[in-house]
Amino acid sequence: MKSIFFVFVFMGIISVNAQQIKKKTEDCNGSVTCYTVSSDKFILNSWQDVYNALYATVPGIGIRYDQFYQLQKLCMRNQEEHVVYIDGVRSSMEMLKALNPSNIESIVLMPSGVNTVGRYR
Repeated sequence: MKSIFFVFVFMGIISVNAQQIKKKTEDCNGSVTCYTVSSDKFILNSWQDVYNALYATVPGIGIRYDQFYQLQKLCMRNQEEHVVYIDGVRSSMEMLKALNPSNIESIVLMPSGVNTVGRYR
């Protein structure tokens, strides 16, 4: 799957150039789709965060804001709870938001559920 996305925000503040992501189903026994995004697949500029890079690369991801547009939540298939592995370590979305994007090697996203937690190793 090869795709190229360009996201431009008004006034040219945020721009995303994303290329290919890897869809892993073998690690999830074929029943759950896992998305792996490596750091070389998205190019970050100084105004962009990890949420916008994931929004541009992973299909089915949306960003929701609270009522005052201050708190972002990443939604995958209209669910706000999902499993995130950052560099092979299970983490939360708050941890992902707090990390420096240039220090991340890979991010694995999976839909939430009891049956998906033990399948990725």
